[in-house]
Amino acid sequence: MAEHRFKIGQAVVFRPKSKTLKMPIPLDWRFRIVQLLPALNGFARYRIRNELDGRGEHIAIENELRPSEAI
Repeated sequence: MAEHRFKIGQAVVFRPKSKTLKMPIPLDWRFRIVQLLPALNGFARYRIRNELDGRGEHIAIENELRPSEAI
């Protein structure tokens, strides 16, 4: 089972690898980890929430995330 690198509450930058998103995500948007999800195909997954408005949520795999610099 894949270990989660990020923790709940941690700020991250989301860089999606998939083209399935309906809207583009600016490179400087910060997200917050809100839930650790079970791994899929060996990749840890997370539920993340947009820090700008707190409403936009996505499911991301670990290699689509990087730690966010403190602002």
